[in-house]
Amino acid sequence: IASGLITGKPGDPMVEYFCVIFAILFVELVMRKKTPLDILIIPFLYAISAFLIYVLINSPVKAATTAIGNFIRWATEVQPFFMGIIIAVVMGMLLTAPISSAAIAIAITLDGLAGGAAVVGCSVQMLGFAVMSRKDNNIGTIISVGIGTSMLQFKNILKKPIIWLPTIIVSAILGPLATLVFKTQTTHIGSGMGTSGLVGQFETYSAMAGSISPWPSILILQIALPIILVYIVDLIFRKKGWIKEGDLKI
Repeated sequence: IASGLITGKPGDPMVEYFCVIFAILFVELVMRKKTPLDILIIPFLYAISAFLIYVLINSPVKAATTAIGNFIRWATEVQPFFMGIIIAVVMGMLLTAPISSAAIAIAITLDGLAGGAAVVGCSVQMLGFAVMSRKDNNIGTIISVGIGTSMLQFKNILKKPIIWLPTIIVSAILGPLATLVFKTQTTHIGSGMGTSGLVGQFETYSAMAGSISPWPSILILQIALPIILVYIVDLIFRKKGWIKEGDLKI
C-alpha cells in the first residue's frame, strides 16, 4: 500500500519484506497492553509504521538489491562455469526451502544467463523431487510437487537431509550447461519459479525468442535432463541404502 501511494506501482519485494518485519516489531513494542480500541488502533499503527519505514528504507534497500543483481550478472558473464553451479544450486535450494526464490529473483532482477542458471536449478528441484517421490505418493501429489512446489518435501528434508543431495548434485551439473552450452536466458519473473505453473518455461521462451531457439533449453535442460539425471542419482542412492521407501512420503 505504501509503495502504491508513493510510486503508483508494486514495490520491491525485499523492501516490502523489511517493512512488514519492522512494522510488526514496532507495533508489538508500542502495544504491549490491550485496550478497548485495539481493533482501530492496531491497523492504523501498522499502516502508518509501514508507510514511514518504506519511506526510510526504500532507496537504500533498492540500491543494495540492484547492486547485488548487477554483480551476479557480471560474475556470471566472467565466470559462467562456477557461477552457473552456484546460482543453480542456491536458487534451487531457496525454492525448496520456505523462502521465496521468486521474490528474491524479482528483487535482485535475476535475468539473462544468471536467470537461466536459476530457472534450471529451480526446475531440477521441482521435477527431481517429483521423480524421487514416485514410490511414496499418488499421482496427484507427484504433479503438485512437479509443477506446484517442491517445498512440499521440506518437512521430509528436515527429517532426512540426504534426500536433498540428488537434486543438488544435478543442479550443479546442469547449471554450467545452462550458462556455457545452451546459453539459457530468462526474465527475473521466471528465474525463481522453475516449473511452477510452467512460468519459468514461458519466461524462458519470452527472453530467448528472436535470438536463439529457446526449445532446447526448455525441453532438454529444464524438463528432460532434470527428470533423467535425478532418476539415475536417486537409483544410486537407493542402492546404497541412503534413501529408502517412505522417505519422501507427503
